[in-house]
Amino acid sequence: MGYPRVLIVDDEVGILRLCQRLLEKANYSVVTTSDPCKAVELMSQEKFDLLVTDIRMPEMDGFELIAEGKKFQPDLPVLMMTGFGTIDTAIQALRRGVDGLLIKPFNSSAELVDTSKQILEESRKKKDAARLQVIRPLFDTSEILFSQTTPSLLIDLIAKSIFDHTQSEIFALYEALNGKYVVLDVRNIDENILNEQMLPILAKAHLSGKYQLFSEGDLSASGLMEWKTLLAVPVNRDNRSYLFITARPKDQAEYSEADIDMISILARQSAVALENASLYTELREYIQKVEDSQRALVQAEKMAAVGRLVASVAHEVNNPLQSVRNCLHLASRDEVDPVQRNEFLDLAQSEINRLARTVQQMLEFYRPSRSELIAVSAPVLIEKVVSLIHPQLRDKKISLETFYAPDLPEFQAIPDQIQQVLFNLVINSIDAIDIAGKKDRSIWIDIISDQNSIYMTIEDSGPGIKAELADQVFEPFVSSKEHGTGLGLSVSYNIIEAHHGNLKVIPGKHGDGACFMITLPVGE
Repeated sequence: MGYPRVLIVDDEVGILRLCQRLLEKANYSVVTTSDPCKAVELMSQEKFDLLVTDIRMPEMDGFELIAEGKKFQPDLPVLMMTGFGTIDTAIQALRRGVDGLLIKPFNSSAELVDTSKQILEESRKKKDAARLQVIRPLFDTSEILFSQTTPSLLIDLIAKSIFDHTQSEIFALYEALNGKYVVLDVRNIDENILNEQMLPILAKAHLSGKYQLFSEGDLSASGLMEWKTLLAVPVNRDNRSYLFITARPKDQAEYSEADIDMISILARQSAVALENASLYTELREYIQKVEDSQRALVQAEKMAAVGRLVASVAHEVNNPLQSVRNCLHLASRDEVDPVQRNEFLDLAQSEINRLARTVQQMLEFYRPSRSELIAVSAPVLIEKVVSLIHPQLRDKKISLETFYAPDLPEFQAIPDQIQQVLFNLVINSIDAIDIAGKKDRSIWIDIISDQNSIYMTIEDSGPGIKAELADQVFEPFVSSKEHGTGLGLSVSYNIIEAHHGNLKVIPGKHGDGACFMITLPVGE
């Protein structure tokens, strides 16, 4: 920590030299001048910890000098010296924000040093108290800012926080992109006025990387007559760069160091919150795209499954159609008696009902998935799949055996998605049995449960899964079939995982074929 910097202003050179010698001996860094105008210039360029000034000086008195210095450093402590110590002078000094008053000539050499030390200590305590007062409400404000992940709503919260905590009247937020400033938000001031008259000055503040405080004189020169003080706070992050602008009107006090600290902290916290909100937005969009892709994959695999099914049930549809046509043809003949005609019509109606049931079962695989979970029964889902795929099992002479443990509980699921998984696993078993060409052509479906989960296993008498594919079967586009898409097991795995369950390959208990186990949680 460096030595305290003191600026001494007095038109008497002897007093300047005496004060400088006394303070430097006490380890203060001292700058002196006998010209008040030069002192104002120094305060506009440098930061001082204490101003020591005489009251009566040519061109500018001590009170005017203090007012000018406070424009650049509102919390600057002031020690005033005078050879005319009256009560009126002391009262005026207190009203002008003077922290200490010394009568010239000094009673002792230690009087100046002790008074300066006391003023600096009091100033430090005031600043610490002000900073503590600033920081306390910022904890709750930061929590509110970080909890908001929608950028537009977050900017509203940032503006409200600035107004509530700093008594500012305007707020503007810019983002620097490719050397240009993009307006994110402007409140209580015409954006065109701000851009045309102040942005060139603010750009310098942004490039410097430090906050810039503009006094009433600076603002008047730029055409912004109604503002007392304006603060520009740049915040440079790794990927983004922001510029926060606030101002107070003429009837308000200038920004103090505590105000500047608060706005600077709020600006940095707001910049982090804006980055978080942007990341959350990108994440939400990415998740939405993944979910859309997942739904598209599920539907695509479902349509592919239906395509495979159509080939096996085409004759199941064609047979009742032929029966209906024949019955209607016979019923329309004139020589057929009424009783026989009714028999033909009843038979046609029966075949139409059978045809409608088959079509209805197939349509279930075309419908989009339900979005809500309902209580479902595993045996009911299995029976639906078996009834739908029965013609294919019959034509290929494949036996399907089911075992259901007693008192199986229901579980929460999206029925047609679980049905799609079961259908896909059974179709894969049929294809595997065809490839194997074995005499034993069997599929076994077992369902058991415990207190927490229900377990469904689908096992076949096919050749099983090759060792090199065992760890990859659930990855997209991995298939052992010559014309397989490699999506069926991947989609099935994701569906079960979305139900907080598990799909895995396990050793079979009926032979050496493939065996898949679906585990799903029981209860809500």
